[in-house]
Amino acid sequence: MIQIKNIKQEQAEDFWRLRLEALRTHPEAFYTSYEDSVQTPLDEVVKRIRNVCI
Repeated sequence: MIQIKNIKQEQAEDFWRLRLEALRTHPEAFYTSYEDSVQTPLDEVVKRIRNVCI
């Protein structure tokens, strides 16, 4: 059974590491590229998560 949960700010680093790996290994599954995403700083990822969780 699949569970979908909101990402918490404290999980941002693990989430971003996993997303970048997925972008690198399965680029066809995403709209954005690994090359573009890898340049995104972690504090920007945290900010995005915070904005979604409000």
